[in-house]
Amino acid sequence: MCTIALDPLAAATVRHELTGIGDSVIMTAIDPTGPRMRWKVHVHVGTAAEAMAMLTRHGRPTGITTETLAPGERS
Repeated sequence: MCTIALDPLAAATVRHELTGIGDSVIMTAIDPTGPRMRWKVHVHVGTAAEAMAMLTRHGRPTGITTETLAPGERS
């Protein structure tokens, strides 16, 4: 999970790309002021590195937390 500043079009792009690499994607606008809103991002992926690489192409993720789920589950 992390937060990232994105404009609405970039947020839609990130959501689409996260859906392509993971599941349980949740993106919530937490600071709707300005042209680049802050979004809280949650996704289950095989490896956190894959999601972080994708997110850093679109902005600077902050407040990053990861959790490893049980074997056979996506983190």
